[in-house]
Amino acid sequence: MPEHIVLGASGALGGAILKALISQGRPVTAVVRGRKGRVPLTGEGFRLLEADLRDVQSIAPVISPGAVRPLLLR
Repeated sequence: MPEHIVLGASGALGGAILKALISQGRPVTAVVRGRKGRVPLTGEGFRLLEADLRDVQSIAPVISPGAVRPLLLR
């Protein structure tokens, strides 16, 4: 099963998506920009990565070429 990556996982929408994926038993990495001043993500069933999309090196650990199919919500 492919891993799901949730960007903005500490926000309202990202957090809801994270919880839904965990409840379905899907492998998921929660990506947050930074932990300072934010509600910490706690619990089991996900991997936490602090990264900034403006810094390619920080997001590289979860993205492999051709493996990402984004879902954009507007």
